[in-house]
Amino acid sequence: MSPEFSQWPDLLNKNKRALKTLPESSKYRENLLNIADSYTQKIGVKSRYPKGCQNVVVTGHQAIWHHCGILVKNFITNNFAVQVNGCGVHLVLDHDVCDTALTSPVYTGDNHLNFKKTNLEQSQHNIPLEFRALPNVKHVKFFIDSIPAKEKRFCYNVWTQNSVLNFNNLASFKNVADLITQFQAVLNSALGIDLLYLPISQMSESRCFIEFAISIFTNSVNFANIYNKGISEQIRTRKINPAQTIRPLKIDDKNGIIELPFWLVSSSGERFSLYVTTDNKKNIKFGTSFVILGVLDSSTFDDKAQQFKKIMAKHGYYLRPKAISLTLFVRLYLTDWFIHGIGGGIYETITNYIIEKYYKIKNLYFGIATATLTLSPEEYNHSFCSTSAEFKSQLRKLNFNPEKFIENSLLNKNPVRSLVRKKKKIIEASKNPNLSTVERKLSCKSISDVNKELLKYTGRSREDLTRKAELLQKNKLSTKVTNYREFFFGLFPQKALRNLLT
Repeated sequence: MSPEFSQWPDLLNKNKRALKTLPESSKYRENLLNIADSYTQKIGVKSRYPKGCQNVVVTGHQAIWHHCGILVKNFITNNFAVQVNGCGVHLVLDHDVCDTALTSPVYTGDNHLNFKKTNLEQSQHNIPLEFRALPNVKHVKFFIDSIPAKEKRFCYNVWTQNSVLNFNNLASFKNVADLITQFQAVLNSALGIDLLYLPISQMSESRCFIEFAISIFTNSVNFANIYNKGISEQIRTRKINPAQTIRPLKIDDKNGIIELPFWLVSSSGERFSLYVTTDNKKNIKFGTSFVILGVLDSSTFDDKAQQFKKIMAKHGYYLRPKAISLTLFVRLYLTDWFIHGIGGGIYETITNYIIEKYYKIKNLYFGIATATLTLSPEEYNHSFCSTSAEFKSQLRKLNFNPEKFIENSLLNKNPVRSLVRKKKKIIEASKNPNLSTVERKLSCKSISDVNKELLKYTGRSREDLTRKAELLQKNKLSTKVTNYREFFFGLFPQKALRNLLT
């Protein structure tokens, strides 16, 4: 956790004082919390939203199978919200393109470990989760029953309780993200974690988010320059490779075309970067890099947010945030305290730069929290060797000096005896300092060819080392499985999870 947890209440209060200068912030917050409250109840989870709550703590992740680090973020979000008499919100990043398959550990027939993938969707499409249909009830039940060693899994025990999952209600869900969110929300509740869940797809359709985006459209040149400067500052101060951070926005000064950090998503799920152009009359043209969808006319009485919604509906497009615009909006207009994981926390130096230079708000703080839990030694109590210098040395000797592994009874008979003599002659001849480069290469190839023939007579030694090579690979894979931190938290025993959280 960073900064120290004891500092969080004071930093939260500093955030509240800094954010008082933002217009409409309280109205925006109430609107977003009502959306989250409604969605949370819709997916069948008891909502813990105290109306008029003064403090909001937010975290979030894609709607995929959360590892234990995400579980801990949710746990801390809930506990900190309770501590400051507020409510906790989990942002459901259903606007992202994700893999919904569940990776789990399984034993092979020879008592080694391997990875197993179980698909929740019959077929995955490379489009955002919000546009991907629900699997049918039969496949969902098959998915649950396919969880390895199911009697030991926390998720299996909870999901199979009739009082928790009502398959008859699946039809009320819009997409696969709703299903995954509900499946994980009931597990969170069973561990005492009660949050509101807010899908980014619904947040992005709210009037407050559209107004936030349009305010950036109207100041696109200034915003884009500050955004790109924030990326440059991150690269300079953190000394990172530009390829490891976010790509700068494209700015065409000659034609007045500016890229902004939002997606325009078609009704089929195709995503395009949003571009705007402002003319001398201050009308804002917006669209993709290849088509203008519409113009926001400043001269009409109809407000820009309403104009924008009508244009988007006409063309069948949806507005969605990219990484920076998402946390920027949430930190400014929804939360008093945002909790990132380590990955998301890296990019907040850019967000902080924009908040300071564009919104003129200094020192807006956030927290980072994560954890790692690997397979329980009580369940996986095997020790696997991942490397063997001695074995690798033996394998090298076998390949380069196979005659040393051939039984004496064969060494003294042809064709082995003739092959060994031939190899010695080639080696002696290759020591001639007058050999050309081509002749030396031919000598090496001749020795290699002889070695391949001799390998045929190594018998048990070769078979033994081959078995060892296979065992080494299995041991390395088993070690990788036991050290893997991305396993879904629901696959762990409930006792292990409770021990982690306490």
